[in-house]
Amino acid sequence: MSSSWRGFSTQARQPVTTPMRSGQASISEIRKILVHCAVGVSRSATLVLAYLMLYHHLTLVEAIKKVKDHRGIIPNRGFLRQLLALDRRLRQGLEA
Repeated sequence: MSSSWRGFSTQARQPVTTPMRSGQASISEIRKILVHCAVGVSRSATLVLAYLMLYHHLTLVEAIKKVKDHRGIIPNRGFLRQLLALDRRLRQGLEA
């Protein structure tokens, strides 16, 4: 199961950070970007959370608070597990 749009590719069972790495060059030149999916509370929210964690150096909790200030989100359990793992890896990198 996969989909593609403007250089972004999402594939089942890939870490949530993979699509952003392939599209990062074009995002850095854009001030605003629309992230859209059918309901917009889980998959798209997860991508935005991961982006904030990776490129704005927010913790998972900080990223969730920031996004919830603008939109209701409910990342599913699988996505939350991936975000927690990313949060741990990012924190370990900062402490090293």
